[in-house]
Amino acid sequence: MPNLDCNIAKELIAHPHILFFPSWFPDQGKDLNGSFNLTWAKRMAQFCKVHVIAVHLEDLDVDFEWRENVIDNLHISRLILNRKQTKLKRWLLRSKLLAARAMELHALDSFDLVHVSVAWNMAFIGHKVSRKLGLPFYITEHSTYFLTRQKFDLKKIISYNLMRKANVVMAVSLELKAHFESKGMRKVHVIPNFTNVELDEYSSKISSLYCFAHVTNWDVERKGTKAVLDSFIKLRSQQPCKLILIANGINIETLGYSKKDLKELDIVLYEGFIDPAKYYSCLSQAHCLVNFSSKETFGISVVEAVKLGMHTIYTRSGGPETFMKEEWGSPIEVGDTPDLYKKMEMACKEKILLKAGDGHRNQLFSAKDIFEQHIKIYHG
Repeated sequence: MPNLDCNIAKELIAHPHILFFPSWFPDQGKDLNGSFNLTWAKRMAQFCKVHVIAVHLEDLDVDFEWRENVIDNLHISRLILNRKQTKLKRWLLRSKLLAARAMELHALDSFDLVHVSVAWNMAFIGHKVSRKLGLPFYITEHSTYFLTRQKFDLKKIISYNLMRKANVVMAVSLELKAHFESKGMRKVHVIPNFTNVELDEYSSKISSLYCFAHVTNWDVERKGTKAVLDSFIKLRSQQPCKLILIANGINIETLGYSKKDLKELDIVLYEGFIDPAKYYSCLSQAHCLVNFSSKETFGISVVEAVKLGMHTIYTRSGGPETFMKEEWGSPIEVGDTPDLYKKMEMACKEKILLKAGDGHRNQLFSAKDIFEQHIKIYHG
């Protein structure tokens, strides 16, 4: 199908109207769980109408309540369930209330399709609503969970069954697409994640020392965080350098280091809640991102680093190697800690940076391009 021209893009500004069910979505406080879903919805809402229906848990005096708000052009309906209820009661209420709310919204302003992010958790509701409304049903899936090996996993079986009912499954990488096709899914397309940052939007490198960055979360084993810290500490004993550690949901002491240790080792730790603006501001202060994951279906932090003008050391873990150019970074094999140290040493010694003015880097996974990929799929 040919690329969308400007006239077609204009016709699609108010079309389609998407009903979006994210499996996780940030609340209005300090919980950023599912922030990638907010990014997806906000980016899509730049070009078409999007209504999000999300679920959160809180301590309430009632069984549930609805909260509505609008962010820019994005409409959000939040179902707040009482955390003190049993899981069964919450599940039954959620199923009933989400479907009813979708029907009410459809009666006010018709939807054109139902889109779910992550099969487990919300795909059952999404499929139920799509059947009731007679609308096409799409699933975006990016979880590394499906690429883990387990003999029997009911969660995976249920998710695969729901994916087979979708009009199209949108996987974020070729590896994930191949995996789903091996499970009998015929309509699987690759669409990468949106990024929430523009080239050089945050460009200050304020440290006089060469500075690395590492982004991790609760899954520190998969992220290779211990190996990154050990390699940095070894390198720092040989030449001056710094490390920015952006860590969400981890206890650094489980890796054998205290916060006092990190401070003494020129490791700047950002942990817990960190909003997107602060995240990009922190990340952009570094000269080089170190990604040592054993598995990535996409590798959003790698994309963000490239767009921020950072050199990147990354593993061939399933995602990053599918889009990285040779001049953007240094690939290493999964688990190769000697090469990790060697690449960090070389980057620090030669003070490697990305060259400015790379037009392709500027357009890497742009919002308009990814939107147009969605539209091609939505329109068959």
